[in-house]
Amino acid sequence: MSRNSFFSENYNRKKVLVLVPHQDDEINVAGNLIYTMSKQGADIYVVYSTNGDYQTDAEIRIKEAFKSLHILGIPKENIIFMGYGDSYNTCEEKHISEVEEGTVESNAGHRETYCTDTVNEFAFTRRGEHSRYNRGEYCKDLKEIILTILADLIVCVDFDQHPDHRWLSLAFDEVMSQILHRSNNDYLPQVLKKFAYANAFCAPDDIRSINLRGTQRPNKNNTLNYLRDIIDYGNWMWNERVRIPVHEDLRINFLIKRNLLVKAMMAHKSQFMALRAGRIINSDEVFFERRTDSISYRADITVSTGDKKYIDDFKYIGIKDIKSKYPYFDDYLWIPDQNDREKSITFDWKNPQSIRVINLYFGISEKFVHRFAVKMDDGFYKEYRCESAEIKRIDTGLHEEIRRLSIIILDSDIDAGISEVEIFSSAEYKRLIKPYIKIVLDGNFAYDELIETSSKGCSIDVYSYGCENLDVEIETDKGIMIQNGKVYWNKKIKKFHIKAKISDDVYDEVIVQNNKMHGNYVEFAQKIDRLWISKFKICESLHRWKTYVIEQGMVTTVLRLVEKLNGARKQ
Repeated sequence: MSRNSFFSENYNRKKVLVLVPHQDDEINVAGNLIYTMSKQGADIYVVYSTNGDYQTDAEIRIKEAFKSLHILGIPKENIIFMGYGDSYNTCEEKHISEVEEGTVESNAGHRETYCTDTVNEFAFTRRGEHSRYNRGEYCKDLKEIILTILADLIVCVDFDQHPDHRWLSLAFDEVMSQILHRSNNDYLPQVLKKFAYANAFCAPDDIRSINLRGTQRPNKNNTLNYLRDIIDYGNWMWNERVRIPVHEDLRINFLIKRNLLVKAMMAHKSQFMALRAGRIINSDEVFFERRTDSISYRADITVSTGDKKYIDDFKYIGIKDIKSKYPYFDDYLWIPDQNDREKSITFDWKNPQSIRVINLYFGISEKFVHRFAVKMDDGFYKEYRCESAEIKRIDTGLHEEIRRLSIIILDSDIDAGISEVEIFSSAEYKRLIKPYIKIVLDGNFAYDELIETSSKGCSIDVYSYGCENLDVEIETDKGIMIQNGKVYWNKKIKKFHIKAKISDDVYDEVIVQNNKMHGNYVEFAQKIDRLWISKFKICESLHRWKTYVIEQGMVTTVLRLVEKLNGARKQ
């Protein structure tokens, strides 16, 4: 059986906070991470921002959440409901994010947070009163939850198509900005974000292969509900994504009812979640990481012209209409005036700082800054060029005793600007997740792999996370050759090992088998899975038809038609 040091780590007494909008998004966003880290001793807290009550009663959704998380190993007392209303892109009412201080009525007819007869929402549990449905109280509750738990790792939904997903992602960024700007703030959690739709719920259904495939890069032409490509803009650089290995209990890809993640999906009966198993189960779980230790949050910032509020607010993007299916992003940028000759941002610190890395973000646009300079008060001055709107990471080398740093735009497109500047004292930072490596075969995380009889080789690589030392030793059995990024084998070899190692604490071992009979069995079992999934598809279609009839007010009409037919038969 394959082995990896990632699964032997001990996270006892460490806290992980998972923030998701709806009951079932815990699986989309962090199902594997929740299960794996709970097995490793971490205290996992899951927070639902809404009651999932757009079409289904909150009581049903909440019961399903308890059951699902119980399967994944999370105790009931670690599950928190904020109690806000579930919305959708087509909802006629205003979204919570659009109302600052008043109240908005949810699709379910509520104007303040609530839960069930036996479970109270966070605000009522904490303060003995319900929170009104508006932007301010939502952010207040979210901030209080974060500062109450003080998790070492926060996992949050990223910017999906659904307005509740978008709002939780943006609200989290706003709240984290408030926390990081506190005077003498020392809370710097590790932050991971994930697209619940593009990388899980709406991802390609690719489970029907002999070996699990890695999470595929979303593409607006073939990924459901991914209408605007934001990958490779801002912090969403695909080649910098965090790939988390998947626990053996969750990577079963045939007779999938045995897969614990599928069992957790089946707990969400009202959502027919098991239909999404083929989209969610992969060989890795993909996140995008945010650092919280930027010293820009401790600086006094001045700009030559323009609005400086965008420079260090922990947000990369904004959106004008949060419910629009196609996201039109605000010009969420610091844009200096065109007649501004200086076009500069200056950071001043009261106490001297060490500076090593600077990150510049240009928003989601084809317009960008082509050339800029960095200047420090120790005499450092250097010009840099950008070839695209991708994030620009600069390693300036270590500079100490710095009290002032300026960024000066020298050449840019019209209306181009900067959405965020991060300044770090070191290239690495303190993470909860410990360093690990993973062997990658043909682009997919490898575990216990089957190879086709006709195959003679495949590409090989080693993925690393948090490893300062990238000197990886790769070993394999006799008769196996690794050369120029490829691994080759003799057809007569039925089974062999591949081992990768950085140290005694960071290693990976993969087992590869040439077993045609077992491969045929897997393919046959996956056909049985298709029949099982078909049952859910039929049930979902009937449910959607029933919902449509009720929403269109056609029930009375149908009943009258039946009565007329019965009356005609009697005559």
